[in-house]
Amino acid sequence: MSVLDQASLVAIPSGYKAGTIFSQVPTDGAGDLDYDCSTTSTRINESGLLKNVDINVPNVNFKGNCGKFLFEGQDTNFSTHNITLDSSTWTIFGNRGTTTLNAAISPDGTFNATKITPSNFNTRFMWFNLGSTRPTNFLSISVYAKAGGLNKIAVRESNNTGQYASFDLSNGTIIDNGGNEATIEALTNGWYRCEVSIESGNTSNKNIGLCPLDDAYSGGQPFSYYYQGNGVDGVYVYGTQFLTHKYNTSLILTTTVAVTRAKGESETNITTSSGINGTVFFNISNLKPFYIGNQPNNIIINFFESGSSVLYLFLTDTVAGNPFTTKFRASNGFLTNDVDIVAGDNKMAIAWTGTTEVVVYVNGVSIATVINFPSTFTIDKIEFQTSNFLGNSRYEISEFYQSNDRLTNAQLEKLTTV
Repeated sequence: MSVLDQASLVAIPSGYKAGTIFSQVPTDGAGDLDYDCSTTSTRINESGLLKNVDINVPNVNFKGNCGKFLFEGQDTNFSTHNITLDSSTWTIFGNRGTTTLNAAISPDGTFNATKITPSNFNTRFMWFNLGSTRPTNFLSISVYAKAGGLNKIAVRESNNTGQYASFDLSNGTIIDNGGNEATIEALTNGWYRCEVSIESGNTSNKNIGLCPLDDAYSGGQPFSYYYQGNGVDGVYVYGTQFLTHKYNTSLILTTTVAVTRAKGESETNITTSSGINGTVFFNISNLKPFYIGNQPNNIIINFFESGSSVLYLFLTDTVAGNPFTTKFRASNGFLTNDVDIVAGDNKMAIAWTGTTEVVVYVNGVSIATVINFPSTFTIDKIEFQTSNFLGNSRYEISEFYQSNDRLTNAQLEKLTTV
């Protein structure tokens, strides 16, 4: 018998509607997952365009041809006027530049991108968002950017520490991460999302700054770099974001004030069995804890019996990096094991046999086995991005499988091998 033949529930990002993720097995609706997000959100669609997602509609985010369910915690973008860079909350340093609205086709496919253009001075140039100013130690700042005569841009903390990362928009590379965590992600039509995550070491006020740069710039503090502007060449920008923790999320659109996006969460009841024996498998990627180094209990998958959590998995952080921590929890005991996560897909399976044993496989390797589990339990519900405990991690899921059989260790190893 194949693993698929043993499945009692299979869900992939192919069918959904407001409030529901449809299961492929079974097809009668008994395995459908509920979904809830009380605000709009954004995603990258199959054409590579940034699009809005309506309230309670599952967020299927694409990279290339692969769509994945995106689960994110509640978050607030403090960067105001993040499309127009309106002068009511954005300032041009020394008034040495211009901000032009509706200057190009933006990442959302419409003609609403903004162009920032240094004036005809030999000086340093920066646009900074006083409206984003917040007291925080951890911050993640980002912008969608495209070359507009100038091919380079820096994203910078511009009120306190001056920490930054700089990017080359002609080839999609990081020029200088400034000792921070930086990424650049290609979209369509020459657009890139440029991101930097910062741990500042203090809780003073911070805000976001953008520094367009000429081709001679090769690294170093962008606000200490002088060059000759010409009043014509600049950089197209769209969708600035300032978050008070150390990883980025999908774009939250703002105007005059900061905007909060609600958590997206999903759950399914296990109704086809008592749940005494079983297996759950999921392909999970882009895992990010809510606060690196400051909030260890970021539960991403939670297993319930009669409304009480009996087993869960969470993300944490250590000096070594970002391990995925597997924690088994019961009323009178727990066992914790760490495993390194990888940048791409992480295939994970959890199997249990009544009160006798729980095993966990990650990427083809058994990372934990609990014999004589310390509490009797019968799993009857599974939640993603749980509303219980601390569920503010960010991650994507491309496959979810549940069986009422405890798969063999050989099956688990094969199922989870990347």
